[in-house]
Amino acid sequence: MSFIPSVLAAGVIDDAPSLQTVFMRALQVTLSLFGVVALVALIASGFMYFFSGGDEARAEQAKKMMAYSTLGLFLVLVSLVAVRQLTVMV
Repeated sequence: MSFIPSVLAAGVIDDAPSLQTVFMRALQVTLSLFGVVALVALIASGFMYFFSGGDEARAEQAKKMMAYSTLGLFLVLVSLVAVRQLTVMV
């Protein structure tokens, strides 16, 4: 019989965050993880360029990787700012 009062005292579903809040938090975490991946790719492309050893093909590949990872990092940052602004507005 002591189980029932503890279940009743656990709280109601009104204490739970809304679905919109959960979605926004998940989106912020996902965008943050993509940002970390883009930053790691940018650092890796810098190492690729540094260690290309004069090989033009590897240096060109590193430049392309650097450009794409910079673009990805920019898009992630813009998206993260937009999501945070939407969170404040709602």
